[in-house]
Amino acid sequence: MKSIEAFKNQIQKVKEEKKEKKINSLIKIEKEFMYIDNNKELNEFLNYKSNQLINIIGNSNLLLGQIFNEVKEKLAEYDDETTYCKWLEYNGFNRMSALRYRNRYNLYEKIENKDTKELIALAPQRLIDKAIKLENLEELEGIKDLQELEDIFIDDKEKIENKEKKENSKIFVKIFETLNTEIDNNNLSKAKKEVEALKLAIKEIENKIKNKENENMVENNSKIEFN
Repeated sequence: MKSIEAFKNQIQKVKEEKKEKKINSLIKIEKEFMYIDNNKELNEFLNYKSNQLINIIGNSNLLLGQIFNEVKEKLAEYDDETTYCKWLEYNGFNRMSALRYRNRYNLYEKIENKDTKELIALAPQRLIDKAIKLENLEELEGIKDLQELEDIFIDDKEKIENKEKKENSKIFVKIFETLNTEIDNNNLSKAKKEVEALKLAIKEIENKIKNKENENMVENNSKIEFN
């Protein structure tokens, strides 16, 4: 009997050691950033420190979720939610914070793509909160950056609005580039005329906004009087 018990204990010990190894590091991210031109040594140092920070933050997010999961699952065997909440409080966490960490970790475990897993580890909590509500998690597979993740959660109307904003932004950039070129080429009179034309266009838009505001105010007052 003792040999069987010893064998069981040995198996349990191996399981705990494996779990401990897993808990040391779940992800290892290596990215390259450019901080200072023409200084390779300093860039390498700053890159190294940036990757240290990224990995500490990402792994902390996931490992906390893993720990909270394991404690909750263990206490669930005893149907003891009260002790779980007390344990969290004793360790400086509340139930909702722990839930957010657990959600991130559980989402990370469900995702298969390496790049997406790294993104889940570091993504803002508001995006994690949205991601866990997706009916089909396959939508997340292969996503590599935050903008791609953001795009999943915006509707068609918002996508159109964002596209229009980008197009308008390009137009303004083009206008300013043209003005700067005129100034650089010493075509000051032409640049002044273009600036005046811009001022007039902006003034017209301001007047339209004011007129629309006045119309809305009259309409709202009419509704109030009618009610």
